[in-house]
Amino acid sequence: MELRTDDLSAATAHPARAGTATRDQVEPFEDPGTPAHRIGNPAGVVHLLAERRGDPSE
Repeated sequence: MELRTDDLSAATAHPARAGTATRDQVEPFEDPGTPAHRIGNPAGVVHLLAERRGDPSE
């Protein structure tokens, strides 16, 4: 699943307060400057949390 947000810092901080750390090491981004993080849910499924850019329908 891919989740898009206007505020990546806040979207990353919210699950961190619940004990869910980023999991970027699972698969490195091709561009290290990619405004995104991978996070894992309690079942261990990894999701992409990315900053929304450009088109508001993303």
